[in-house]
Amino acid sequence: MIVELWEKIQKLSAILDTYEPKPEPEPSPKKTSKNSSTPPSKGFKPNICTDTLVEQLQRQLILRNSGN
Repeated sequence: MIVELWEKIQKLSAILDTYEPKPEPEPSPKKTSKNSSTPPSKGFKPNICTDTLVEQLQRQLILRNSGN
């Protein structure tokens, strides 16, 4: 029985010696609005700073109230 196991180990070792792993595929580039199939209007839009947005709304309110 030990001889049979030893022969199996030798056969499997020979198979492993000839085995060549598949090369890893290169990672694909990150999708952006420039290389995507979506239209530009649906692409990346930068975040608006909330402080700036609040300041703009406050100015609009002041201008509306000062006109009355």
